[in-house]
Amino acid sequence: MSLGRRSGVKRHAASHTLALKATTPRDLLDADWITVARFDSLTTPGDIGSILAREVDDWNEAGVATVRLGTRTTDHPIYTTDRPHFILALEWLAQPIDGDALIAGLMRAIDASTSVSRQIIFQGQRLFPWPNVATVGG
Repeated sequence: MSLGRRSGVKRHAASHTLALKATTPRDLLDADWITVARFDSLTTPGDIGSILAREVDDWNEAGVATVRLGTRTTDHPIYTTDRPHFILALEWLAQPIDGDALIAGLMRAIDASTSVSRQIIFQGQRLFPWPNVATVGG
């Protein structure tokens, strides 16, 4: 049985997919480890980019290979979502020493200019395709 519009069932918090076309190999997500933070803030993506630029030296020293910042667009009129507006992804070539601390520092820096709410943080290792660098004991 279909749960489409005819059934009268309304979907909430539908997943939203962002399809990116990679134009160069660098555009692809190719990291053995990632740390992802989703959050809401009243600031603009440009302001967050400025804050990220101030953190670059610390993140390079910690081993972050790439930093990606994204935002949600406006909700679909029917299929809305309650996910936070911003997403930040840190790509690591090896197991992060303390990705959570780097994210926490960034959130404090953003919070100093405007409030940050609804933080969700995830850190994980790529399992397939196989990681480029073998982990100790893995």
